[in-house]
Amino acid sequence: MSEIQGIGSVEIAADILEVVSKHDGPVRAIDIAKVMGFSKSRLHKYLVSLCRTGLLQQGSETGLYSPGYALVNLSRAAERQNQLLIQVNQARCRFI
Repeated sequence: MSEIQGIGSVEIAADILEVVSKHDGPVRAIDIAKVMGFSKSRLHKYLVSLCRTGLLQQGSETGLYSPGYALVNLSRAAERQNQLLIQVNQARCRFI
């Protein structure tokens, strides 16, 4: 049975977002690169794209990376959908 092939760059970007999200605050590119096992130059291309899309933001003075507005918006949308599913499930349980 063959595995469905995905897009590696998307998966790498998701991994980078996860690394950033696990830090308590903004994180240095070199620290992300170490966790990912990437050179800083390879990581830089991903960071540029993630910042352009708003998934990450880079501090203008510090150069550190943190979640961007688009990532925050996605998180809020997921939370709203989860809450809706919880409400539907609770209502369904009342009828069972």
